[in-house]
Amino acid sequence: MSRGKKRSNRRNRTVGTPKWVLGAVGVGGVVAIALAFLAVSANRAPESTYVRPPAAAEEPPAAVVEVTALAFIGDSYLAASESSDWVSAVTGQMPVAATASISSLGGSGYVTRGLSDSVFGEHVVDMVSDKTDVVVFFGSRNDAGQGNVGAAATAAYVEALALAPSAKLVVVGPVWTDENVPSSIETLNDELRASVDGFGGMYVDAIAEGWFFNENASLIGSDGVHPSDEGRTYIATLMLPHLTAATT
Repeated sequence: MSRGKKRSNRRNRTVGTPKWVLGAVGVGGVVAIALAFLAVSANRAPESTYVRPPAAAEEPPAAVVEVTALAFIGDSYLAASESSDWVSAVTGQMPVAATASISSLGGSGYVTRGLSDSVFGEHVVDMVSDKTDVVVFFGSRNDAGQGNVGAAATAAYVEALALAPSAKLVVVGPVWTDENVPSSIETLNDELRASVDGFGGMYVDAIAEGWFFNENASLIGSDGVHPSDEGRTYIATLMLPHLTAATT
């Protein structure tokens, strides 16, 4: 009996890479790509998250407070006592911010030399400048019976307005202590009023307004000439509307 070839019971195998290896390689490739992407992303500059704050609102400029400068030249009625200062009181009550410089010359007038041995006009250059807004001359009863008062007053006003061309002129006439006004005071009052008219200034007629007439005569102090502390406060109330009109 002839023998045939003995059939091998082994199956032919395809030589190659196992499937599990291929699977592993596939997964590894995906992982490698993912890691590469992450590496690139990590090296990339991060997107800015900065948000510009809104521009701060500009603060308005500070308001400039204009201060009105007043210069007072006059007799002892301008002087303050230890407890009363009517000039400071009235400037503090005005509707505008105001400062006051004062030259109080006891016993003096436009022509009469008093305790300071000077007259009103000689103090103009020290009291008035181009920054002065209002020039106030106060009085004076000390000039009663004297000559050339009008001319001396006019010269003082001319000099004051030359130093302060934009200033307003306020002149307060002589003050008397009661309603029994001597004729010499009335004459002086008329002369000063006339001298102011040529300058377009304001004349405060204390005689016509009757400042210390009748019951208000009690506001004169014990010396019979000068106002008491209460009288000084009273003068402030009298002068307030005049000075307000001159500064508004």
